[in-house]
Amino acid sequence: MKRKAISLISFILCLAMLFGIGSVSYAASNFTTKSQFTGKSYTHYASYAGTMVKDMIDVSEHNGLINWYKIKALGIDDAIIRVGYRGYGQAGTMREDNYFYDNMAGAQKAGVNIGVYFYSQALNTTEAIAEANFVLKRIKAYKLQLPVFFDYEFAEVSDGRLDYAWSSGKLNKTKMTNNVIAFCDTIKKAGFKAGIYSSSGFYTYQYNADTFLNKGYEFWNAYYTINSTSGSFWPNKNHVYKYWQYGGDNVQGCCGEPTVAWLKVTYGSYTGYVSAQSVNFTAATKGTSLVSGLNVRKGAGSGYGVITTIPKGGKMTIHSYPTYTNTDLNFYYYVGSLAKPNFTLTPGQNSIKVSWSAVAGAASYRVYLYKGNGSYERVAETSATSYTVSGLKGNTKYTLLVRAFSGSVGSKYTTDDNKSAVTLPDKPALKVSDASETSLQFTWNKVGGAAYYRVYSYDTKAKQYTRLAQLTTPGYTLSGLESGSSNYLLARAFTADGTGSSYTVNDVKCFHSVPVQPQLSLARYSYSIKLSWNKVEGADFYRIYEYDAASGKYTRLANVTDTAWEHGHLEGNSEHTYLVRAMIEGGWGSAFTAADRKTTTTRLAKPQFLLAAESSNTVRVAWEAVEGAAYYKVFLYNAGTGKYTTLTKTDLQEYVYTKAKGGCQYRILVRAYTAEGDGSSYSVANQKSIITPIHKAVFTLASNTKGTVDVKWQAVSDAAFYRVYSYNKATGKYQRLAQVTATSYRLSKLASGKQYTYLVRAFSAEGYAADYTIKDNKTITVK
Repeated sequence: MKRKAISLISFILCLAMLFGIGSVSYAASNFTTKSQFTGKSYTHYASYAGTMVKDMIDVSEHNGLINWYKIKALGIDDAIIRVGYRGYGQAGTMREDNYFYDNMAGAQKAGVNIGVYFYSQALNTTEAIAEANFVLKRIKAYKLQLPVFFDYEFAEVSDGRLDYAWSSGKLNKTKMTNNVIAFCDTIKKAGFKAGIYSSSGFYTYQYNADTFLNKGYEFWNAYYTINSTSGSFWPNKNHVYKYWQYGGDNVQGCCGEPTVAWLKVTYGSYTGYVSAQSVNFTAATKGTSLVSGLNVRKGAGSGYGVITTIPKGGKMTIHSYPTYTNTDLNFYYYVGSLAKPNFTLTPGQNSIKVSWSAVAGAASYRVYLYKGNGSYERVAETSATSYTVSGLKGNTKYTLLVRAFSGSVGSKYTTDDNKSAVTLPDKPALKVSDASETSLQFTWNKVGGAAYYRVYSYDTKAKQYTRLAQLTTPGYTLSGLESGSSNYLLARAFTADGTGSSYTVNDVKCFHSVPVQPQLSLARYSYSIKLSWNKVEGADFYRIYEYDAASGKYTRLANVTDTAWEHGHLEGNSEHTYLVRAMIEGGWGSAFTAADRKTTTTRLAKPQFLLAAESSNTVRVAWEAVEGAAYYKVFLYNAGTGKYTTLTKTDLQEYVYTKAKGGCQYRILVRAYTAEGDGSSYSVANQKSIITPIHKAVFTLASNTKGTVDVKWQAVSDAAFYRVYSYNKATGKYQRLAQVTATSYRLSKLASGKQYTYLVRAFSAEGYAADYTIKDNKTITVK
């Protein structure tokens, strides 16, 4: 399967085989498994005996939107998803796969194991590392169960940058090998498993594959066959592959008829013959009676690097070729005549599906688009028996041709073998042009070639369509609706012969009639007003307006989906009028009148403290005057109960609380009030915390006897306890000696004749202490 960005690959039809490598017994025999998707049996190396073999898929944007739950239900547990690709041209721009995030999310939700790949055209290690980082940026949020694969292929087109670099000698095996390592090592350093996707030919001729052996990469081998034990399927028995892509594009007959065979040649010399009815191959082939000759090539892929051709009945001796150091030379045969495929066309919206029966001896099929005047454009080459040509215009006639190929030899054709089909008309884009609570007026774009249009309603429970109208021009009105009701509709375009645009349930759109007017309520604060309203059935969002009575105009403030919104940064004691409307997409809103407006006034501004002073027994606070305030109330807050006690009501801007105690914390709140008793809003943040001081402990006596000192001090009002400290003059630091409730403390076992310096501090019950300086210390010489 070609994995170019322009390829169209069906997610159901592109199957690979995943090997869970466990213990391997090399004494076992080759074995076969049968795929439930192709119905074919596949032969595997004996070395994989006893391991699990199961089907998996790889997908990209070409598969469209995938139903991953259906994939899981089919029994597919593993998928490799394309992250992106690098373009072919000189710029080599990296692009993200359009369906990457859809596929990752869908596979993850369905419980499918995930791996990813990137289609590379890197010409050096810098570009390869950039590609790895491109991938890492997009997968960092996902947990991968399978590796990150480096998909390195020739484009086989004229603008293929990798093809040109190889043919011009700018790339060689060593450089391409280094590019692979640069990508994979970057992936591994980021904590992900790394892998390589390539054909057997790439592993053999484009890489120094032995350098990969100890790197820990996982190998994904692309080789379309049913027998992995024959031919040049795998270049080196030491390169253990874990993934085998055995077919592409189609489940039934996905691999076509076998036209590629191989011949093991002992390095030295060999003589081979080609006769009319048999080919001296070691692998049996179908259609040998059609063989016209034998091509000898140096790499995988029919026609690749052909050295020479042995004609039918001819003879060739192969000697040691200095330029071809491999011990295997690949052979393929071509046929003298292939039957013409019998194909049918099935038109779609912007596509035509081409289907045909398999042709004996064919390895691939080419699909052509006829351009007129005997000119054809090839749009695909596939080994499947169907292909969908996409990107076409609606209601347009297209002519196509299918040819069968074996190598470079194709079935003969004339213009009589062409077939034509007309694509379906484009889908009309239905939209609302006017709306009310009881009706919806629709319109849609004119569709080229449409003779008339039909409008249908859709019952989501019964899953049935009902035709509402047939019209020759865009436009339809649905009436008799309930406000805010959900209405599911579909529009289709039809040609004069009755061919209609295609549709699925995904084309059905839901339209709401205009919802009812919500009921608004307002909550007032000093600097904001909070609006809230009931949820309205059918509303997609709500639109908030402020009304200016002087000008009679509305100003839109916000669109929200919630049922509450706060208008902030307002002035205190200011009046505001609001309206809230329920809206549907398209800008249609509920009908309203002046009665639906609500008006309120913000509360007075919060008083701002100017001064907070204290002494041992008093607390004095002052504040700025508030415009519109008739009086103020001062409150004392109790943190223990969370309640406020009113201290005073005053028309002044200051208050002195005289019942304070020293060493205590007081939390004061001031609120402004209108003459009607409407107070400013408040919170704990509006309080002012003040701590009253406690007096210093004053020494009354310091007496001592031999080796003992009694330190005494005056009792301090409001003191709950005292702390005694010793002072070190050399370091300037204090050390706590004791905490007591008495007014004295004895120190013993002191050195006679030595000076000691002490400090006593008083503490309130709340733990606040009197300030102190070095002057408050007491120095004593011990007797």
